[in-house]
Amino acid sequence: MTVINKYLLEICCYSASDVLTAWQGGAHQVELCSAYAVGGLTPSLGALQLSKSISKIPVNVMIRPRGGNFTYHALEKELMLKDAQIAIENKAEGIVFGALNADNTVDYNFCKSIKKACANVPLTFHRAIDLCANVNDAIAFLADIGVQSILTSGAEQTALQGIQQIEQFHQLAKGKINIMAGSGVNADNILNFAKIGLTHFHSSASIIETNGIVNDKIAFNAALKNNEQSVVSKQKVEALVQKLNCFF
Repeated sequence: MTVINKYLLEICCYSASDVLTAWQGGAHQVELCSAYAVGGLTPSLGALQLSKSISKIPVNVMIRPRGGNFTYHALEKELMLKDAQIAIENKAEGIVFGALNADNTVDYNFCKSIKKACANVPLTFHRAIDLCANVNDAIAFLADIGVQSILTSGAEQTALQGIQQIEQFHQLAKGKINIMAGSGVNADNILNFAKIGLTHFHSSASIIETNGIVNDKIAFNAALKNNEQSVVSKQKVEALVQKLNCFF
């Protein structure tokens, strides 16, 4: 993973259009997902291919087969390995994943399987870490097998609420793995994370865009009205970059 300007800003994207906006705003890489309503699932192959064709920004692909918990059965794991392989074959620069056992400990065996399948492609362990019952051991294990980054809110709803835990995770990492703050990170609070030593940051930098006439009789997405869509804001990305450039 290449860190630009001594820090790395990743933007969470739910479409190729988001990816283009993030690139134009100055982000260093994106996490490409689908399914905003459930916090991000594996994107379509078309979304990845289009994102790669219209931008020059590195694309990390979320590998998550469904919403809900992060304990997966055998067929779901097989699907995740296959989706990761397809993403890499289609020039994804990184893979984002997470897997826990039923007792909320990290699924070490599956993590090893993902690492083996992805070879030297950079890996990020996502916010499943925030439900993890053995964080200290998990950080050491993920670093040892060669995972590059851990995305975390510090086991709280937002990263700002969990900043003390994030700082502890950063200290536990000892420079062997990047701790990336995510969830509610914006231009107003991002320097709080830089000041505790972090160099990797994750933000949605999003706004709710309204299109058409609202009709609330039938709901298709519990998080949004039928005429609303969450999209990346170029202005918000630029504001994040400006804050970080002034700090680093």
